[in-house]
Amino acid sequence: QYNPDGLQPYTIRCEPEGTLFATVSDYLAAGSSLPVPSVDAANTTFAFWRVNGVERRDRHGRAIEALSVTMPSDGAVEVVAVCEADANRRARLYWYGREVAMDEDTDGDGLTFAEELAAGLDPLMPDETLAGGIVLCDGILLEVDLRGGAASVPDGWFDEVVMLRSLGIDADEYRTRFIAKFGGDMEEALLKDTGKMNANGVSYKVWQEYVLGTDPLDEDDKFVAKLTIEDGVPKVTWEPELPPEQAARRKYTIHGKKTLDGDWNDVTGMDDDVRKDEGYRFFKVSVEMKPQN
Repeated sequence: QYNPDGLQPYTIRCEPEGTLFATVSDYLAAGSSLPVPSVDAANTTFAFWRVNGVERRDRHGRAIEALSVTMPSDGAVEVVAVCEADANRRARLYWYGREVAMDEDTDGDGLTFAEELAAGLDPLMPDETLAGGIVLCDGILLEVDLRGGAASVPDGWFDEVVMLRSLGIDADEYRTRFIAKFGGDMEEALLKDTGKMNANGVSYKVWQEYVLGTDPLDEDDKFVAKLTIEDGVPKVTWEPELPPEQAARRKYTIHGKKTLDGDWNDVTGMDDDVRKDEGYRFFKVSVEMKPQN
């Protein structure tokens, strides 16, 4: 027999009790979001969430930190933040939900679980892109390195942006929206923040969006470097793929190194299988404007 007003009971707690926050028990209407507190796995003993006895993990098996739970209409909900004081065991539970040896190569990439954690790599081999910055795939690190400055942007940059972005909308409408956000002085506009964050949590400038070929007005339009493994061979690509005329104004360079503490080398012209045979396992992509005549 639940609350006669149609509310359903819930409990949010830690295990061990009180580790990260105090236990909360209350009633909530069906369809409402539970007030699940935020957790920080990197700086606390949090290992994973459990909801009504079921662990909550992403598609790769990694624990979810930002948990969203909706109150059902047919029963109680118990949300538990499982914590672990031992750092090594906590890492295993966070990534796998089970015990694994620290010297085990958990994803077959030649690095042990301990080495992956120390290097900041993903031992689950997610092949997952983090826009604007980092791709982690099979122990291979790929990052975007944006080079150049506002001075490298050609004078007619705004006309090019309008041309690229107005394919699905009216060009005048795009100009109006751009000026409303960044102002009508195109030199000053280049140096303004777009509000889209890079991997370091710093906003891109309008000029950086131009170099990358992305739309400063579209929050979802981001430069994405991709790393895929085809027959065991790492292949580096990126988006957006600009039209030939615009792409020709930019220089895309693939850099590679063989170890985390090694030197970066230009491997742009090297075949993918040659990169693998040469032992390159860490990559980054730099984007810069070519000198304008």
